[in-house]
Amino acid sequence: MNRMNQPKTSQTLLFLCGLILLLMSVTSQGYFHWDEHFQLLEFANYKSGLAKPEGLAWEFHEQIRPGLQPFIAYTIMSLNRALGIQDPFFIAFILRLLSGIMSLMVIILYTRLIIKELPSSKSVKTIFISLAGFLWFCPFLLVRFSSENWSSLFFFGGIYFLMNSLANSNTNRFFPIFMAGLLLSLAFQFRFQIAFAGLGIVAWLINNKSLKLKGWSYLSVGALLGLIIGFLCDYWLYGSWQLTSLKYFDSNVIKGMAASFGISPWFAYFPLVFNALGPVLNIVLIAFFMIGLFSNRKHFMVWIIIPFVVAHLVTSHKELRFMFPMLIPFLYLITLGAEKTFSLIKLNLPVKLVMGSICIFNLFLLVVRIMGPADPHILYYRYIFNQTKSAKPVVIFYTESNMYGPSGLRMTFYRPPNLLQLEVQNPFQLDTYDTSLKNAFIFSDGVSTLIKPDRKTLRAGFTADYWSLPSILETKKLEKASSNWSLYKLD
Repeated sequence: MNRMNQPKTSQTLLFLCGLILLLMSVTSQGYFHWDEHFQLLEFANYKSGLAKPEGLAWEFHEQIRPGLQPFIAYTIMSLNRALGIQDPFFIAFILRLLSGIMSLMVIILYTRLIIKELPSSKSVKTIFISLAGFLWFCPFLLVRFSSENWSSLFFFGGIYFLMNSLANSNTNRFFPIFMAGLLLSLAFQFRFQIAFAGLGIVAWLINNKSLKLKGWSYLSVGALLGLIIGFLCDYWLYGSWQLTSLKYFDSNVIKGMAASFGISPWFAYFPLVFNALGPVLNIVLIAFFMIGLFSNRKHFMVWIIIPFVVAHLVTSHKELRFMFPMLIPFLYLITLGAEKTFSLIKLNLPVKLVMGSICIFNLFLLVVRIMGPADPHILYYRYIFNQTKSAKPVVIFYTESNMYGPSGLRMTFYRPPNLLQLEVQNPFQLDTYDTSLKNAFIFSDGVSTLIKPDRKTLRAGFTADYWSLPSILETKKLEKASSNWSLYKLD
């Protein structure tokens, strides 16, 4: 590639990366994991006076959830509502958009850092941007308003300030080292487990004698300020002074609450990650990653990722999302591995055809990921929210479980205020309600249901058999196969 064309190519890739993050912010509605919603948006909604504490996740009552990210969500909610924006789906979009903007900033910073490491490489910058912006699962993860993503973005923002100062030999300057300490500390306030990565970078700094006493003092001042901010946000959330990190350790490690959600063998992350990367892509990505890892054993990214992964391997409860904070070093080491590989092998026609086919397959997966919501259940919440805009009030009949109360929790953020939910024990109870005056629905979660296909309605006035109606969302082709929910409209 002509060197004069490299800046233009990088700028084009970054523009397309930003476009994809924007598109993903729009389409990736809902949440990847319940904690992304119930430990953040519901906590913020509670502080807005729109939710009751008894409907919140158990982490709130144990006071082990840090308050910083709920405070950010609360601030965004309050600003939107002050402007007259009450649509929760738009507010959630703003949070995803903010995550995407921050992610793009981190991508830009690390393209600058990686080119400083390998100034003679013609492709390293292009590879890193392409991975971060176009690898099928990356934009999806980078727009998440989750503790895993925000902890990662702040942590590697801090690492950039630190490494950029070392590269420029200006570790005696207060601001960049102070900012590194502040961001690393705030990353801890989003997700406590990032501390294992923090121990790795501290060990790397000590081993390389990178900071003098003055630099360590600047780093400590920034870290102290981050801890104070977190301490104040915890007070805001719980109304009393709390050390949530110590309570988290006591609850999940000493008392074993985390293990109560499932125990996995130490090696469980290996098949989890391998399968999650996608067929063919998993082999290529892991191969490049291992090459980058073993050929750069003294690299700071290796010192960050190894203690983080090892700590999670020995932890009994394992989930794929726990690995998400290591997305940036994963991509960084893949880039280093790919650059080393391409510098050693001849890029002949067969190699180009194979790599081109893999890229096309990846783009196909990316398009599929962009087209669907993060969680198919969000379509039901949006549908009901839109129905409440009509003149008729909306009522949903259910048995045992309802849409806005999954697993004993209460979904208040997406629940419209003018919605009525009524629990009934059998279909005949519906005869006592004049559903002609309302937008009336029956909700089924696939387990407890009012739907009896072999029976007919006894109530005059219904234009269809409401025991065998197709789901309204199935009719509109909105329901995804992974969802076992159904809404049946009573006409």
